Amino acid sequence: MSTAAELYGCVVVAQMSVQAAVRLRAALVDAAVVVMEGVRPEERVCSVNIRARTMGLCAGMSRVEVETFGQVVLLPRSAEEEKAAQAILIETMGRFTPRAEPRVCGADWECCLDLAGTGKLLGEPQALAERIVAALAALGFRAACAMAGNADAGLSLARDLAWNGNPRSATAVATRHEARALAGLPLSVLRLDAETAERFAVWGIETLGELAALPEKALIVRLGKTGSLLRSRALGTLPHLLEPAEEAFMLEEMLEFDEPIETLEPLLFVLHPMLEQLELRAQSRALALASVTVSLSIEQAMDRVLGEENADTGSSAALRNDKQNGRNDEGTEFARTVRPAVPTLNRKLLLKMLQLDLEAHPAPGAVTRVRLSAEPGDASRIQLGLFAPPMPEPTRFEDTYARLVSLVGEGNVGRVKPLDTHAADSFVLERFVLPKEGYRAPDARSEGLPPSTALRRMRPPVAIRVQLRGNAIAGFWFEGRRYEALRCYGPWRSSGDWWCGQVWSEDAWDVAACSAEELMVCVVGHDLIRDVWVLQGVYD
Repeated sequence: MSTAAELYGCVVVAQMSVQAAVRLRAALVDAAVVVMEGVRPEERVCSVNIRARTMGLCAGMSRVEVETFGQVVLLPRSAEEEKAAQAILIETMGRFTPRAEPRVCGADWECCLDLAGTGKLLGEPQALAERIVAALAALGFRAACAMAGNADAGLSLARDLAWNGNPRSATAVATRHEARALAGLPLSVLRLDAETAERFAVWGIETLGELAALPEKALIVRLGKTGSLLRSRALGTLPHLLEPAEEAFMLEEMLEFDEPIETLEPLLFVLHPMLEQLELRAQSRALALASVTVSLSIEQAMDRVLGEENADTGSSAALRNDKQNGRNDEGTEFARTVRPAVPTLNRKLLLKMLQLDLEAHPAPGAVTRVRLSAEPGDASRIQLGLFAPPMPEPTRFEDTYARLVSLVGEGNVGRVKPLDTHAADSFVLERFVLPKEGYRAPDARSEGLPPSTALRRMRPPVAIRVQLRGNAIAGFWFEGRRYEALRCYGPWRSSGDWWCGQVWSEDAWDVAACSAEELMVCVVGHDLIRDVWVLQGVYD
């Protein structure tokens, strides 16, 4: 058996900190953005996007230097946002191969994929590199990908594409042609230490081709084993032992706010792109969202009071900076979960369900951070019969159900389930779910059933005044009118629960009565314990 030729896909996401901060902030995609780390007044730039770099901004600048440029957005560095972004990147790489080796190098995120033998499944190297870049772009990442037969050579090519803002974000190099492709790249793609870089600068060596042309023995004499390794990297012949990473599949997005928000509208504006990312990731695995949970970090009231009292002295800014660096308690967590009837990828439905749920259960304070997580489920598929009536659409049902809950309250919508007792109004409300089979309404005429009458119960029963004639009801007064009993059937006595505090005992009559204006067929009850007459319901 012949073994497949080695093929590595090397991915570089440059300036990981700023990309993790901007990907969920749609308004900052085209802006000049820098990410700051440290404590005031010693904050320094740790990451810049392409727009900011073209303006002359770079890592290491102070806040004062950055503010002199104007029209630059400053964001604090968030370790949790970067961690969540890295998990998403690793998960996306798993769509192409299970053998992926991610790592963080300085301000960049890099990953080496073992793609040997996947040509028939995933396509040609150049097309595959473009697919990887497109998949990351859909998730909000600007990445570069290079395909090569040597892992280190592929990483050097991908770094050059990512760092220099090359419009070509994907490339492929044929096996054993790596040296020619690397010849024109600058030495910076090797990530040399300062001392080695300075020595090569003194020698006049600027490109990998010039480094590869140096005599190997002379290079070893001057640099030792490091010289041999650097020459092998310049030639694209350095062997690489891949150490793949295994990450659990988690649908989660997280975003920290620069300033606490108190209203629902800006929160929904942030939840929309986060929900979009979760749907894209679930759809890439042929899954849907079975439930969505939004967790909100609530600002402590004491922190706000201190911030207002010290606004003039600048202490509030220092307080926010301390919180951004993890030196202050973020307060309590407030979480709400929505669960559609069937797993779905309908973003509008899920966002509307979250909106209605948060309107009914508002956060107890200002929100400083939002985390959106989802439980994956199998995508629902409904097979309709040719002659069967169509079922109600599950997504429309969930939207209607959520709107009803927001109007009348969470415990007032559902399906009635009678309890195993003869006591009146003994039932509980269950959550209504669509049946798996279609509805089938019985036809009384075709099945030989007698016509039925509906009883409209009154909750609570209405107290009335009754006139008796012996043991029968002669008439009663209801809503200021006197009703004369035409026919009366009963009483039917029921009692129970004598073993607990809910003991009940009552008589019930079916009465047909009329007043000067109308005829009414109703159920009249007599509570024997309290000696109270009530109108329990009316037959329609």
